[in-house]
Order: sequence, then structure tokens, then C-alpha cells
Amino acid sequence: MTGRSAAGRIAGATALAACYAGLVALIAAHRGLVPEVSLGIAIGTFVGLASLVMEIAIVGRSMRLVELNGMNATLTTFGIRLGTVGAFGGWFIVLGAVDSEAFCLSYFSTFFLYMCWLTWRVYNEPVQYDAGKAARNAAARSAAAAEAKKPAAQQGS
Repeated sequence: MTGRSAAGRIAGATALAACYAGLVALIAAHRGLVPEVSLGIAIGTFVGLASLVMEIAIVGRSMRLVELNGMNATLTTFGIRLGTVGAFGGWFIVLGAVDSEAFCLSYFSTFFLYMCWLTWRVYNEPVQYDAGKAARNAAARSAAAAEAKKPAAQQGS
């Protein structure tokens, strides 16, 4: 699979970085390049990339769990992202020194990066579902529990 090669990952990361730079350039062109807009874009990028790291960690962990509950993790991180942009955006509206629209647009531009990563990750992830694995693990746990309940003289026999 080409998505797992080092060259494929580098090409994908470069394409995402170029796309994000283009989105930020569009935001600057739309709002005008004044200090308030530049500050909004900078803060939105920083907070958005911090959220991106958090989302990737949460979804990556959920994909390694037995339950494979990636959808729940994705919706949870989306809710966190909405709460974050709402709080910061409202604060910047009251503050007035930062363009809240530029902040919100640049913050949600990082969400585009997240969706691209998630699509790539899910598409290239090997199938991990094994119908018998849960039953085998449960049987092993119950056998270990039964062994632990035996008196010390009977263990191992």
C-alpha cells in the first residue's frame, strides 16, 4: 500500500501543509492583512494545532482499544473543538484586539487537516477485528482467575 510508505507519508504531509498555507492565505486575503487579523490567524493556528494533536492522540488511542470506538472519540473531540472555538471566539469579540472571524476560520482550517488525517488513517488502517479474540481473552482471564482461587498446594496441577 502506498499510504504506508515513507515517501507517501512525506508527500501527504507536504500536501497538507501546502493546503493549510493556502487556506490561511485565503483567510488573510478575505479579512485584510492588518495586525488584528494576523494575531487572530496566529492564535487560531496555535490553538487549532494544539487541538489537532489532542484529537489525533484521542482517536489514535481509541483505535487501539478492544472496543474500536473511533466514532465516539471523533464526536467527542469535535464537541471539544466547538466548545474551544466558541469560548475563544466570544472572548475575542469582547476583547476587540483580535479579529474573532480570522481566529475562527484559521482554527477550523486545522479541523480540515484533522479530517484529512482521519480519512487517511482509517483508509490505511489494517482490519483489526477478530470475532474470536474477545472469547479467547475471556476464556484466558477466567482460567487465570480459577487458577488464582486454588489453594497454594493445588496450583500448577
